[in-house]
Amino acid sequence: MRKISYLIWSVFLFLLADRCFAQARRVSFPHGFRWCIATAAHQIEGSNDKSDWWQWEQQPGHIDKGDKSGIANDHWNRIEEDTKLLEYLGVDTYRFSVEWAKIEPRENHYDLEVIQHYRDEVDLLLAKGIEPMITLVHYTLPQWISEKGGWEWDGVVEAFERFTEMVFRGIGPNKVRFWVTFNEPMGILMGGYSVGLTPPGFKRNLNLEKPLTNMLAGHAAAYHVLQSLARESGQDVQIGIAEHLRIYQAWNPLDPLASALARKTAEIGNWTFLMAAETGIVKLSVPFKVNIHKELPGLKGTQDFIGINYYRRSVVQYMAKPPFIDIEGPGSNPVADNGWEIYPEGIAQVIEETSRRFPAKHQFITENGIADKTADDDRRTQYLKDHLMHVSRMIEQGHPVVGYCFWTLADNFEWLDGYKTCFGLCETDRTTLTRRPRRSAETFRSIVAANGFSLP
Repeated sequence: MRKISYLIWSVFLFLLADRCFAQARRVSFPHGFRWCIATAAHQIEGSNDKSDWWQWEQQPGHIDKGDKSGIANDHWNRIEEDTKLLEYLGVDTYRFSVEWAKIEPRENHYDLEVIQHYRDEVDLLLAKGIEPMITLVHYTLPQWISEKGGWEWDGVVEAFERFTEMVFRGIGPNKVRFWVTFNEPMGILMGGYSVGLTPPGFKRNLNLEKPLTNMLAGHAAAYHVLQSLARESGQDVQIGIAEHLRIYQAWNPLDPLASALARKTAEIGNWTFLMAAETGIVKLSVPFKVNIHKELPGLKGTQDFIGINYYRRSVVQYMAKPPFIDIEGPGSNPVADNGWEIYPEGIAQVIEETSRRFPAKHQFITENGIADKTADDDRRTQYLKDHLMHVSRMIEQGHPVVGYCFWTLADNFEWLDGYKTCFGLCETDRTTLTRRPRRSAETFRSIVAANGFSLP
C-alpha cells in the first residue's frame, strides 16, 4: 500500500512539475499587444528621383558596390501584393513612411495624385484590419530642401509643418492614430551633418546646433499640428519619435576613460533628441567641442510614446590618435552580415533605461531585425525569438511596452549598404522582384497568431 501511495505521489509531483516547467517555457504577451512590420518609402517604393538620397546615390563611392535604389521593390505598384503578405503574417499594425519628395517635389507644389495614392494605401490597410503607423521623415528630404541646406535651412521648420498638415488632411481624419515624426533623428544628424557620410554630406563635427534645433522645432510644430487637426475631428492620435537606441559598452570595463566615453556616446546618440522633446531643453555638450543648452518654446512634452529601434551593441575603445574613439568594434558575440553584434539582452537594457527616463510613457519597439541571407534562415529565426523573449520578460516586470515592429517585410535597398544586406522576412528576387517568405516569416506568423511561443 505504501508503494502505491509513493507511486501516486510521484506521478502527481511529476505532472505538477511538468505543468510548471511548461509554463516557464512559454513566452507570452498581453492581450492587445500590437504586432507590426516596419518599412520605409525610399527603400521599397522606387523611383524616388526628387529626393536627396536619390541624388546621393548617383555619385560614385557613396553606396556599396555602386548600388542605386532605382525601382527598389516597386512597392508603389505592388501595394496589394505586399498587403497580402502583411495579412499572411497576421499583423495588426503596419509602420511605413510617406515620401516628402514625392508629395512636394518642388517648393509649395503638392502632388495631389501622390497624396491620393497614400490615402488609398491607408484605406486598403484599414479594410484588411491593419492599423497604419505613419512616419513623416524616414531619412530622406526633397532635393530642393537639401539644396537649401537641409535641416540647416531657415525655412525648413515651416516647410515641414505645412507638409505635415497636407499629409493629415490628404489622408483624411479618423484613419491614422499612430504617427512618427522622425526615424532615427540623431542618425540623420550625425551621418549628414557631422561626418558627411549621408545627405547633405556636411562635415561639421559636433557643431550641430542649427540642424538639431531645427529638427526639434520641426518635430514640435508637427506634433501640435497633428494634435490640433485630430481634435477638430474628434480623433485621438499618438505621436512619437523612433530613435536608434543601442548599447554602448567599454571594451575594457576596467578602463575608466573608455567607460566614460561609452556613457557619453550613449547620452549623445541615444538620448539627446528624446530628452529634448520631453523637457523642452536642447542639450548637447562635449568638452572643448560643443556646448548647446537652450529652451525651445512649444517643445516640452511633445511625445506620447517612445519609439525604440534596437539592433545591436557597440563596443567603445579609446585610441591614441584621431578620432580617439572607436564605437564600431564587435563584442564577444556572433555578428550579423553587416558586422553588427547580435546582443539580444541589449533590448531589455534599453527598455529599462527608457522606463527610467520616461516613466509615464508607453514604449513601442518600432524596429528590430537582423541582416542575414543564409539559406537556412536560422539566425533570423533565433534572433527574433531571443529578442522577443527579453521583451516579454520586461513586460512581465512592469515595463509599458505595447507593441513590436519587425524590420522588415522583404529585402530592400539598405541605404549605404545598397542591396548587399538582407533584413526581410521575405526574400526579394532582384530580377523579378518576387517576394518569397523565408522560414522566419512562418515563425513570426505563428508567434503573432499565438501571441507568444514556447521555448525548446
